[in-house]
Amino acid sequence: MKTAALLLAAGAARRMGRLKQLLPLQGRPLLQHALDHLLASRVDWVVLVLGCEGDRVLQNLSLPAGDRVRLVHNPDWRAGMASSLACGLQAASEAEAVLVALGDLPAIPPAVVDLLIEEAARGGCTVVAPTFEGRRGHPVLFGRIHFDQLRALEGDSGGAGILRAHPGQVRLVPVDSPGILHDVDRPGDLFRLAGREDLPLVVLRGGGDLASGVAHRLFVSGFPVVILELPQPRMVRRTVSFAEAVYRGRVRVEGVSARRVEEPLACPGEIPVLVDPEADTLKSLQPGVLVDARMLKANRGTCRGQAPVVVGLGPGFLAGQDVDFVVETQRGHELGRVLLEGAARPDTGIPGVLGGEGARRVVRAPLAGLFRVEREIGCLVQRGERLGRVGSSPVLSPLDGLLRGLLHDGLEVRAGEKIADVDPRGDQVDVHTLSDKSRAVGGGVLEAAMRGLFGQKAPEDGDGCVLVEEWS
Repeated sequence: MKTAALLLAAGAARRMGRLKQLLPLQGRPLLQHALDHLLASRVDWVVLVLGCEGDRVLQNLSLPAGDRVRLVHNPDWRAGMASSLACGLQAASEAEAVLVALGDLPAIPPAVVDLLIEEAARGGCTVVAPTFEGRRGHPVLFGRIHFDQLRALEGDSGGAGILRAHPGQVRLVPVDSPGILHDVDRPGDLFRLAGREDLPLVVLRGGGDLASGVAHRLFVSGFPVVILELPQPRMVRRTVSFAEAVYRGRVRVEGVSARRVEEPLACPGEIPVLVDPEADTLKSLQPGVLVDARMLKANRGTCRGQAPVVVGLGPGFLAGQDVDFVVETQRGHELGRVLLEGAARPDTGIPGVLGGEGARRVVRAPLAGLFRVEREIGCLVQRGERLGRVGSSPVLSPLDGLLRGLLHDGLEVRAGEKIADVDPRGDQVDVHTLSDKSRAVGGGVLEAAMRGLFGQKAPEDGDGCVLVEEWS
């Protein structure tokens, strides 16, 4: 049975806001993935229907030698999908069946296409469509008997009406690939495809050292992650903050890279960092999990419903009310605990004790003004040594130790703002590794995400203690 695949890729992608066919996915254009999967299947040839900016799309594709790919330009692509179907059918006149495939479904395995062709060859049906967990997806194979009906379609109508009109001729084939359902309409869809299929996109508001510990733990666990930041992030522990990518373009923390991007698109193998202080991209990203990791000590615009799971770090949030979960960020026995209701411990304003020093190890701006750096993070300093200046006023180290953190050079600071951190433990400290605190909080966020997404909750007794049964 001669089978032609009609790969429809003529539209302008209005919902995406840019040419969807050329969006990068794992280093190749989105459309290239869909084309290559069809060419790896048992279809006899592929009719590639282009329209909007067709020449530009074609210049960025890699086509095989020979005539297995037939190029068709749809001059009426604005009229909708039906016009592309009609153009494709003209180039498949000798086919006994056509497989209607869409250019924005890049994750359909060749094995699925082969299975549809095999089912059609068995006879007893004229339409074959795949299903995943009871949901019908793409592509759909139509026998020649339906070609005139496909040509008669108008606007953005696909073949769904034909399936409804001829239920006795339709064979639904269960497959084990969710790729038959995963089209790319918004930027968030790309992040889902770039990661594990069973884990949704996580968006973090904030990319400081604590947020970076969270992002790192989620990313290495398989979640696709995006960080939204300020135009000038104000973190002190810059060597372990993904937000530093805003200044440097690209940073690496414990084997994980983050890259500044100008629009919300996936970076294969990296964490994109996008300047978006108001989180305007949330609607287009459609994350499965939203984490407010800005550590503002108050809730500034994060609420339930912005994602299926919303997590707040530290004080300022109420679990079960304005967010789904709160993760404790205060050092101590409760650090990293996931709260299903209520708030984290209130902010004391006193830094955690390191090497016997608490408040004294934190350096604050003596006055408002322009901060200029004179030392580098990681160097050993002595008490009274100059670290920089605010305006003409020197900023001095309050004690002997290792310069663990330093605000970015050239920022305007407020009087009393934290601008440096000196660790009295000295050269025992590695300024390039995540802190124990950020790892603990990251573990709490990972737990909250899994609980919210998959409903995993620990059994509790009446006192809120986890019950442990002894083996006998």
